[in-house]
Amino acid sequence: LSPESGAPGETEGTVESPTEWKRRFFVQPEVVEAPRIAEVASFAEYDAVILADVPRLPAETALKLSDYVQGGGGLLVAPGKRALAAFYNAWATGAGDRVMPAVMEERAIVPAAEGAQAGVSPALSTFSHEALTLVANPDRSDIGTAILSAYWKLQPWGQDPAVQTGGMLDSGDPWLVERRLGEGRVCLLSSSLDNEAGDLATRQSFVPLVHELAYHLADAGMARINIEPGAEIALRLPVRKPGMQASAAPSPAVPERTFDTKAI
Repeated sequence: LSPESGAPGETEGTVESPTEWKRRFFVQPEVVEAPRIAEVASFAEYDAVILADVPRLPAETALKLSDYVQGGGGLLVAPGKRALAAFYNAWATGAGDRVMPAVMEERAIVPAAEGAQAGVSPALSTFSHEALTLVANPDRSDIGTAILSAYWKLQPWGQDPAVQTGGMLDSGDPWLVERRLGEGRVCLLSSSLDNEAGDLATRQSFVPLVHELAYHLADAGMARINIEPGAEIALRLPVRKPGMQASAAPSPAVPERTFDTKAI
């Protein structure tokens, strides 16, 4: 998520200040080791949270994180061999709604075929999720060449309209499943984002993939400013008198006007 890590240093013979160093990167990740996640008092300052092969969460932290998502936050779960399916399958909000978009049934270990490397690969032709669009073209992406020797079998909640499967493996199993949770989103991958059970992280398209997922999740609670043609929007236009300073201008209630975007 950031091409460099650590403290500010020298770049092309110049020394950068901490502010200049941070300004160069669109994403500013903060890594918290799983045993220390209970020390995070609030997730409100983060635009997205990624659980990278985290075994389980303390009950209080799990509730904080589900509240964060419901309020507009984005969550990506990338389970590996350490993930405890019993925790994720039982994870619920304070109101009892399920958090995960799919059931983690079992972790499949792919045996090696004769003369071939063990594993399955993401099937680019099945990529329908908006965060996968950039890496779905086989002429420009090598994600389809990644080999996963182990992954979680996922069973999406089929009767939940808020759940969608955005990409499959060539085994026919889901690779990315998402659900809307309140104002936020939860994405669940069937594989981890490290090299423990595959070479996904070695692909040239891996960085764009992770960035696209992060941008998608961070956008969950943002206002939609791209309006589809033909849609109606309501704008509140405050009254300002000529010459009046903006800071001193009153904000009287004015009727909302509806505009047809075909005419805009």
